[in-house]
Amino acid sequence: MNNNGLLSMRPVIVAFLAAGLFTGCSRHSRETGETGSRKVEVARPLQVDAADTVEFNGRLEASQIVEIRARVGGYLVKDAFPEGEEVKAGDLLYEIDPAPYQKALDAANAEFRGAEAQLKLADAEYSRARLLLARTAISPEEVDIRLGNQKVASAAVTSAKAKVERADLDLQYTKIRSPISGRVSRKLMTLGNLVSQAQESVLTTVVAQDPAHLYFTVDERTYLRATRRARARAAVNESKDEGEMPFSFRLEEEREFRHKGVVDFIDNRFDQATGTIMARGVVPNPARAGERRQFIPGMRARVKIETDTPYRALVVNEEAILSDLRRRFVWVVREGKAERREVKLGETVAPGMRDVIEGISKEDAVVVRGIQFLRPGMPVDVREIDMPGERSGGGVVGP
Repeated sequence: MNNNGLLSMRPVIVAFLAAGLFTGCSRHSRETGETGSRKVEVARPLQVDAADTVEFNGRLEASQIVEIRARVGGYLVKDAFPEGEEVKAGDLLYEIDPAPYQKALDAANAEFRGAEAQLKLADAEYSRARLLLARTAISPEEVDIRLGNQKVASAAVTSAKAKVERADLDLQYTKIRSPISGRVSRKLMTLGNLVSQAQESVLTTVVAQDPAHLYFTVDERTYLRATRRARARAAVNESKDEGEMPFSFRLEEEREFRHKGVVDFIDNRFDQATGTIMARGVVPNPARAGERRQFIPGMRARVKIETDTPYRALVVNEEAILSDLRRRFVWVVREGKAERREVKLGETVAPGMRDVIEGISKEDAVVVRGIQFLRPGMPVDVREIDMPGERSGGGVVGP
């Protein structure tokens, strides 16, 4: 472009720069007061009852899982359960064709009655032989033979009775019932199929619903701290055992640890490869009217365990906390001017609320809005508000 072109564009460039300057001045005038100070909103830190916690990944499992199998073979003639619904212990699930087993029971009963008749005859013959022996009308050897016949007949009765009981059991086993109360799975085998005791085919499964179990692994350091806290709690409560180890957890897509449980089992050794030990918690899973139970085996969960006694914490909204490389800091207002304070952070005690261990006191006015473009020593126009964030539960008591 020649010099004449540059000269012709000069008025346009000047107008553009003037418009940008005017816009910046207008924006600056809105964000600052009449005296030129920056407008900010400040809040006092909240005081809460908090405790150091550690989080782990866990998975919910059923306290009991039963695979339903046939104990006798035959054709399935009935399936009496709704798939995916809850059943009670003793409820009928399947029925195998009972006709062959009824016939076997009838035959066993007939054999038993015959054995009883033979035993009565042997008893009578033995009794007569003893009378004849007293009159020396029979030899002792003949009496021994009659006694042997009686014992054989008695053994035959015992054997026949056992066959009757076994046939009766087989007939009962044609009705397959749920051994526990819980939620039944789908029908893995349907009517008309031939099931064999030798195949051990799984017909369906039943899982217990209440309580549920939550499994997770704990590192050695957390295990030692948590058990020490449990022993201290037991000493305060004058309990003979080591005390309960409670925990809280949340499910996927939940933000709050609203569910509770208690550890009831810890494995007997640490895994040398990972340095962790398996723990199991008991979780109540009650039924609600018109709804399914909340916890289903296989669900993932995030577990939180308190590792120390509760303490008084200062909490601020996470939006007030800024980062500069590896350092965290907040802005506070002191004598009408902005002051930068480096802080040391603790746990997240509520959604959007963070524990500040060092750097501020409960009297400090922490800047929560209007943080942008603050500089150390900059004059500020202050408007005090309540600390934004959660204010219900968790021990929040106010500034």
